[in-house]
Amino acid sequence: DLAWLQLGDGEGASAPIEVRVVQELDSDRSVVRPGRLIGPLGEVDPNGRMARVLVAVDDPLGRLAPEDAPAVPLLIGEYVRVEIVGAAIPDLVAIPRSALREGSCVWVMDRDSRLGIRPVRRVFSDAEQVYVENGFREGDRIVTSSLQVAVPGLPLTATLVSAGAREESVDGR
Repeated sequence: DLAWLQLGDGEGASAPIEVRVVQELDSDRSVVRPGRLIGPLGEVDPNGRMARVLVAVDDPLGRLAPEDAPAVPLLIGEYVRVEIVGAAIPDLVAIPRSALREGSCVWVMDRDSRLGIRPVRRVFSDAEQVYVENGFREGDRIVTSSLQVAVPGLPLTATLVSAGAREESVDGR
């Protein structure tokens, strides 16, 4: 999401954003090079809906690669994966997509083991999780199981589902 990147105005107004450029050679090998994000190219790939960005790489031909690493050139227009670290967002919580109720609420078991319905602000999401802020209090535990009736104050019981994953299921009493 380009909105989360703090890009300069192209004239050095902000520090360059450091990135990792990953060139996949085959299923087992890849070459990782440091790079700097210059900025977006102002277009989105119509097939993959991915934003195109301009990245500077200091050693694109691999001439400075260590002896034990493959000296593989990075070609213009080659598809690579660019790992970009954006700005940190304080108090952001990652929750499973299934825990988001009615688009902007989360069910929680409060410290008194009662159901609370907390409004949250959805910041962004990926394939598995939704990242939200606001709405949580100390001691809240997110309810991921379904309840037939979600009434605030409903007494709840937590049950351990998977000891390895430390997941809990919460059911109304």
